[in-house]
Amino acid sequence: MPELTEIKQQLKSRLSPYRYQHTESVVLTALKFTEAIKANLKYHSEVTESFVQRVEIAAWLHDCCKELKNEELLTLAEFYGIEIYDEDRQSPNVLHARVGAAWAEEEYEISDSYIINAICDHTLGSIDMHNISKILYLADMLEPGRDTGSKSEELERLRNIILEEHDLDKALLESMN
Repeated sequence: MPELTEIKQQLKSRLSPYRYQHTESVVLTALKFTEAIKANLKYHSEVTESFVQRVEIAAWLHDCCKELKNEELLTLAEFYGIEIYDEDRQSPNVLHARVGAAWAEEEYEISDSYIINAICDHTLGSIDMHNISKILYLADMLEPGRDTGSKSEELERLRNIILEEHDLDKALLESMN
């Protein structure tokens, strides 16, 4: 697995300035959430140095394929053997998460299932998400750059569930409502 500096350099040359800035913000938000949940005994023992590293790598790579064209996403999904549903064909952009997970696995030789699953789950979620996946899903949704519309108050309320109540699961459930 490559060093974070190498990942960042490659992403900086691969992504638009807007997407790179969003990615940086997701990383910072994910790390902030990770630190916050340590205060909850439910998560405390899980938040090790390795856990934090996994969160950071997944956050850096979560949108690595976000800016690909729809045709490219469909082609890469087929190449990687990813099942393509009718909904994917109608909105190929949602494939960026699953294609990104496969790309990160191949390009960076990431075999850690927690990182791969977090990248894969960051857009639509999944059943039985690991806490790393939950953190990335929420960080992508709640990073400060998302505060541009009428939902700013709701986003802040969800952030506070994590930062003040230290409850990742409650925030996840309420975000899905």
